[in-house]
Parts: sequence; C-alpha cells; structure tokens
Amino acid sequence: MGLPGTQDEAGGGAALGGILLLSCLLKLALLVPGHATYPVGDARDYLRAAHQLRDGHYRSIRPPLWPASLGLAIGLAESSGGADAVTPMAEVLPGSRRPPRAPLSDLDWARLLQVAMSTATVWLLFLLGRELFDRRAGLVAAALFAFDPVFVGYTHLLWAETQLALIDVGMALLLLRGVRSRRLGLVCAAGLLLGLAALTRQLMWSFVVLGAAWIGLMHPQPPRQALRLAAAFALASCVAIAPWTLRNAAVYGTFMPIAPTGGWALLHGVSYDIPGERERAGIRAGLERVPPITPLETEQLARRRALEIIREDPLAYVQRMLASNLPDLWRMGSRVLEYARHAGGSGPDRPHGYASVAPGLGVALVIGVCGLYLLNMVFGLLGLALAPRWRETLFTAALLLHACGLHAIVGANLRHRLYVMPFLMLYAGFTLSRSPAQWHALASRRRLAVAGGLLAAFLLLLVAAEHRELREQWYHFRALARVAG
Repeated sequence: MGLPGTQDEAGGGAALGGILLLSCLLKLALLVPGHATYPVGDARDYLRAAHQLRDGHYRSIRPPLWPASLGLAIGLAESSGGADAVTPMAEVLPGSRRPPRAPLSDLDWARLLQVAMSTATVWLLFLLGRELFDRRAGLVAAALFAFDPVFVGYTHLLWAETQLALIDVGMALLLLRGVRSRRLGLVCAAGLLLGLAALTRQLMWSFVVLGAAWIGLMHPQPPRQALRLAAAFALASCVAIAPWTLRNAAVYGTFMPIAPTGGWALLHGVSYDIPGERERAGIRAGLERVPPITPLETEQLARRRALEIIREDPLAYVQRMLASNLPDLWRMGSRVLEYARHAGGSGPDRPHGYASVAPGLGVALVIGVCGLYLLNMVFGLLGLALAPRWRETLFTAALLLHACGLHAIVGANLRHRLYVMPFLMLYAGFTLSRSPAQWHALASRRRLAVAGGLLAAFLLLLVAAEHRELREQWYHFRALARVAG
C-alpha cells in the first residue's frame, strides 16, 4: 500500500514532465521557420551591443545582461561552427540585405538559449504555483505559460523578455520561500536576482522599494526581523549591479547605476515624434559629430527635452499618461503578430518575418494570441481577488502597480507587460483549477467587489487603448484568406 498522496504526486510529476517536454519540442520545432526570422528594432540594438561588449567598446544605452547572454551565444557559435557561423555586423544595420548564413548561426544559438530559458521558466512557475496554492494550480499555470503563443514566439525574436521572465519568477520563488522560512540566504539570493533583472531591464531596479515593503507586510512581527530581511534583499540587489556601476563610473566619470536610458524612456512617454524630438534636442547633430557624443550625453539631452515638453503643458502630459501610455500597456496584440504578418520578409529595409505563414494560420494566431491574453487577464484578476492568502497576493499586486505606474510615466509597449504576465497566469491557474464548490466558498461579497473593480479597470483600459494595430493584423490575414480561397 502506497503512502498517502503518492499517486497524486506521481501523476502530477508525469503531467509536469509532459508539459515541459511538449513545450520544449514546440519551441524547437518552430526554430525551423524561426531560422528565417531576422532581428528588428530593439533586437538589432541588443545584437549590436553584444558585439560591442565582446570587443570591449560598449557604447549601448541598453542594460548589459541580455547583450552578455547574446555574446555567450556568439561564442558558442564560434566554437562550434567557426567564424562563418557568426552574423556579420553589416547584417544588423538598417538597410542591410540578408546574405547567405550558416545552417546554425549565432542567432540560432541565441534562440536555443531562449528555448532553454523559457522551458526553465515553465518549471519555476509550477514550483511557485505549488508553493502558493497547490500542485493543480501550479500545473495549470505552467501549461498556460508553456503554450502561450506570445511567450513561444518570443523565444525566436531575440528580445530580453524571455530572460526577464525567468529571472523574475525565480526571484519571486526564492523570496517567498525565504520570507516564509525567514532564511536570510534565500532572501539575499532573491535580491541578487532582482539585481540581475535590473541588469536585463533597468526599470526593474525601482521594484526594490515595493519588494522590501512586501517583506515587511509578510512578517510585521517582530519588526526588527522584517527590517533585517528587507535590508538584506535591498543590499543584495545593490551588490548584483555594483560591478557594472563601478564600470560606468570609470567610463562616464559620474554615478550611473545601470544604463543611460532614463531620459530616452521619459521622452517616449511625453512625445510621439521621437525623430523630431531627437532633432530638436540636438541629439542627431551630436551623433554626427566626430567623435560623436557619448550615450550618457544623449540621455541627458533626451531628459532635458522631455522635461521641457512637460513644463510647456503639464496637463497634456497627464492626459497622455491616462489616455495613452497606461492603456497601451494592456491593449491586445503582440510583436509575434507582426512577425507573422510580414511573412517571408518585408523588403531589404525590414528583412524579418517567419518564412511562411498560411492565411488561415495567421487568423488563428490572431485569435489565439488575443483570446489567451483575455483568458489570462480575466481569470488572473479573478484569482487575485479570490486567492485566500492576501499577503502573498500583494506581491503580484505590487508588480502590477509597478508596471502601471512606471509605464504611465515613461510610455508603454505591448512587450513591457510581459514580466507581469507569468504572475497573472499563476493566479489564472489557481482560478481555473478550483472546483465550483471551492469557487462558491471563496466568493464572499468583499472578494467579488474587488474582482469586479479589477475587471472594470481592465475593461476600461482595454476600451481606451488604441486597437489600430490589432485591426490591421486581423484584416490583413482575413484578406489573405479570401485571396487564398
């Protein structure tokens, strides 16, 4: 006779193994069409920064951790396939054409690295769901993340979101276990991961305040011990970024914790005309000088111009924050749809897109991306309201407030919400794994009122958001489907 729960544990282990295997195989299979995708936008900047980092002449405004990861992929490509496997710098410059590439290039090594990161995130999300709720909730959350079209697609797009999701989920798992057990070592490890998250995307650095406050709420008694854990968390995150901060002091001659991106982010938050603002701020002229101005100087010029715009019309900026910046963070769609829409490339200036996407598959992709996004948001917000342990729930609530507050100020892109989505999937997994009787037991009037408020706020943001891009994707694939038919 087996021990109690042994059969459930074995079944859960088999289910988790199946999810991990299928998720990994799906992402590996999509490397075949993904091999023809090409870096665009920020991905080009990251790849260029990776080459600069390897050459010892880093001039990028990007935080260094994802470029360093890309540099690792480049090194693996060199060691396995020789110099021909490494993407020439001319390939990532605007307007460059795509020359013949080796069967497995540095871009593909980077995609393999991202597949491994994404698969590891599935496992960590299961562990976090089991820690917070139970095995069933962890399995559902892991499945939601594993097969979400956006996170599957981002393993091929060479952007930093896959790495950031892995670090954030790992940080939350270590922090939760450390605070519950009051183990200083785990809390310090969580702080180190927060520092690494900030080295991946600089805005994560500001979460240290909310994270420390959450530690205090988790263990208000005794206050001295809560303060000790919060201080350890904050100090460990500082230790993680300290080497790069010292490097910046040596290069720029001033204190700059991570990267000169704050001014640029603020400028994007106050103006739609970034090329024009670059001209008016004197950045374009400075970059054309010999030698050009430094990334720190461009950041200072961008910040100065952004503050000038705010001072000229503060009310217009507040209106933009509420009517554009914040809704843009939560509108439907994703960069994956753009890659599918520009299938086979879109000309020499924008050589990106999957090799071939059938019109019917494109329509299904639009429906899948948007449908699963709505499912995760609706059931995730319901889970936030219904979850029984409110102190733990405040961690995800703090991440939501962090994303909304910062991106209302500096502007938002669809991908900027992705570091929060795994946590909403976690609560969606909790909600979807409950029985009707459990729903009824949890659904008190107060919880239902909170759920109604959260869903109403999300619906308001969704209605206020600009849906032009989503409509363009939909009509594009519908038109292709009619032509194919």
